[in-house]
Amino acid sequence: MGRLGELEPVPRKSTVEIVSDELRSAIMYGSLEPGAQLGEAELAARLGISRGPLREAMQRLVQEGLLVSEPHRGLFVITLDEGDVEDVYLARLAIEREACRLIMDRNRGEAVARLTEALEALVAAARERDRVAMSDADQAFHEVLVSSSGSPRLERMAHTLL
Repeated sequence: MGRLGELEPVPRKSTVEIVSDELRSAIMYGSLEPGAQLGEAELAARLGISRGPLREAMQRLVQEGLLVSEPHRGLFVITLDEGDVEDVYLARLAIEREACRLIMDRNRGEAVARLTEALEALVAAARERDRVAMSDADQAFHEVLVSSSGSPRLERMAHTLL
């Protein structure tokens, strides 16, 4: 991250990254419900893309654990049971605990500034009683926490769990 006010290159996303983000979002917000089967032709048409990038994006989500491939049946949105949810939170706790340790050892000042901004967004969403905005702000807070650690690997692991 550069100094405040400095212009930095804008990251460019490939079609596969954009489609992966769209699918992740649809799963997170429930547009693609747990257990739903994903039809390639229908999704490609809805997204206005060819099947190639869609297949690659869906395989990324299989690797991330958001989709499951069932031989001779297709791809399905995962269904989490109570044990899965507990395991996700256990893993998130381990990642965020280490992120906090690294922040305390390395860059407290920058982390406090970034986390304060993220917390203010969460408080504002709570005041409005906007559940979607609160959920987004909560996720953003946790993303900022881990990214403030300075560890790209922790950040990647956290992103997958979030």
